[in-house]
Amino acid sequence: MVQMCRGARIANHGGSEYDPLRNAIDNYIKAHSTNGDGLIGLRTAFGHGDILYDMIDWLSRSFEEADSGGIDYVGGPDAGAGVLCGALIMRLAPGHDPRIRRKAGHIKIMKYNDEKDVPEGFESQRYPIGHLGTGEVQEHKVLAIQRGIIREPPKRVILIDDWAETYKQLSACADLIKSQGGNVVGAATVVSIADGRADFEERHKGARLLSLLDYERLPDRSLRRVEV
Repeated sequence: MVQMCRGARIANHGGSEYDPLRNAIDNYIKAHSTNGDGLIGLRTAFGHGDILYDMIDWLSRSFEEADSGGIDYVGGPDAGAGVLCGALIMRLAPGHDPRIRRKAGHIKIMKYNDEKDVPEGFESQRYPIGHLGTGEVQEHKVLAIQRGIIREPPKRVILIDDWAETYKQLSACADLIKSQGGNVVGAATVVSIADGRADFEERHKGARLLSLLDYERLPDRSLRRVEV
């Protein structure tokens, strides 16, 4: 049973069953991250087949009980999220689970440095990047989604990302999905920096938000794991 808990890790299907996976990812983040960039360590963990398989198992079980039969699309920002989206779509395909009634499509959300780089026929949204609480001047990037990619809206969509710190990118993804008539019913990240979560929850109240592993960002930009 999935339980909502604002500002802390959201319990997922299996709960402590996935603690070995959390520990394995944490070890990769500690061993391979440089200059406070834990995303490097997380994506290094993608190269371990058992870890990647277990990530997809966590994602599929987190959504299958109530949502899988009604999910029309799985989407996320280009790069690491694309690996997870593709694998999750295959895992949620009819035949793997008899409760799933139809195949889900993939919504690829493209990243650009500037609006002028966005191709014609795409809807775009600017969002701030940078770490929270570091005093850094924020820069911006741009996300874009192809207009008309969601057929016969409204359609139920879940968003996947490998890493969420400020949650600004994930929130912009949700806004773009909504701009095309989609209904974001859930969002999941493998790693979450808890400081940024509250704004997403406030802006997208209809989306069930999940994270596998939580950290907090310390003043020196290093990460400290949050145990729940």
